[in-house]
Amino acid sequence: MKITLIVISALLIGFLIRLIIFGQESQKMVVKLGVTTESKLNSCRDLMNCVSSFESTDPELQKLKTDVNPIAKIKESAEKKGLKIIESNETYLYFNHQSKLFGFVDDVEFLYLPESQELHFRSASRVGKSDLGANKKRVLEFLSELN
Repeated sequence: MKITLIVISALLIGFLIRLIIFGQESQKMVVKLGVTTESKLNSCRDLMNCVSSFESTDPELQKLKTDVNPIAKIKESAEKKGLKIIESNETYLYFNHQSKLFGFVDDVEFLYLPESQELHFRSASRVGKSDLGANKKRVLEFLSELN
């Protein structure tokens, strides 16, 4: 019984150490994001830890039609939440969200296309295979603030 408890404790400690290492690795990763030559955001490539308005079939995660450019409002909201703005201009915003517990970094992008009056987005975790819905929740939170 005592040996079983020691083994389980050791496995749990090892797992937690690995999560901390993953978090630190995600902070050091260099990612190439931005607007493609086709005026789109990079593909999620069917990853479970990524959501994109360009690829989603989820009715909640579709592009937003708006005749008012919302980039400045989203940027202001991100800054109030203490998120790190990486790149920003009139039609594009890219910022990071870092989890508090293990420091995992997610990359979040918004793109406004004035010609079609569409707001597109992409939010992706840098590591792992699943985000437990965190990217969807984050995007929906920002979209809800626009109403």
